[in-house]
Amino acid sequence: MDDRGREKAETGTAGGPELWNDDTLTGLLARWAEDRPDSPAILTDRETVTYAGLSRRVASLAGPSPISGWRRATGWACICPTSRSS
Repeated sequence: MDDRGREKAETGTAGGPELWNDDTLTGLLARWAEDRPDSPAILTDRETVTYAGLSRRVASLAGPSPISGWRRATGWACICPTSRSS
């Protein structure tokens, strides 16, 4: 990584305003579910999930059972394509 790339990574800037703030994925989803509950959040060939529907699905996973192998501080990742064609 060159010096310019390192600076961007360390400061969260791209030579302009900050790229990152204190938003969280959970907070953004809650806000969007309230502001635009019927707008599409996920589009697939099989279904369209609204922000309200996605919020409900996420809430149903928020407290997984210890039997399932999940426990507090279990790490996970979400990998999403950048477009429907990806």
